[in-house]
Amino acid sequence: MTVGKWINKYADKSNPIYKKIYENNDWLTLKTNIDSLAGNRRRLLSVCCTLSKTNTFIFDLVGVDPVGGRQIYDLVNAEVKKGGAAILYNICDEFRDKCSAYIEAKLIDDNGNIIPVEPYKPNINFKKFTSQQPPQ
Repeated sequence: MTVGKWINKYADKSNPIYKKIYENNDWLTLKTNIDSLAGNRRRLLSVCCTLSKTNTFIFDLVGVDPVGGRQIYDLVNAEVKKGGAAILYNICDEFRDKCSAYIEAKLIDDNGNIIPVEPYKPNINFKKFTSQQPPQ
């Protein structure tokens, strides 16, 4: 499926917000195949099409990197300020202080005790490999 077909199927073209997918994307066209889009662009396309139809929705940022997450959050936040509401379902707490309301879900065991869950903080150890060193 192409970006153009996706927009025709899922966007309300009377609301120009769906065009925000093209901002800072000279290479993106109506003929671009959806399968060639990375997580950030794919999620942004979905969010823009959704925002073209409604100003109240629930979204998450799974599959996007921190830069894409910030871009999508800022877009949604700007639209919500115009009137509307959005719920961001997120395991990270980077937007905690930027939300108008913050609700934290707690896990409760069978005895009614709260199970502590820390926000996700990736602990990634990237190693540099040369062509002579195979990854282990």
